[in-house]
Amino acid sequence: MLAYVRDGGFDDRPLNRGLRSLRPERVDVTIDRVHLVEQRQDPAAGYYTWEVVEEFRFG
Repeated sequence: MLAYVRDGGFDDRPLNRGLRSLRPERVDVTIDRVHLVEQRQDPAAGYYTWEVVEEFRFG
């Protein structure tokens, strides 16, 4: 995760322009599994938690 902001008044234009200007080299990535997660937000504490519900393996 690069950034997270709870305040809707945050001006994200400079960050978005900077990210769009990046042109990293492409790489091959091998994925051997994905996770289905249940995510919860705690607005008072200002963070998310998650639990893995299921894991799906490839190959």
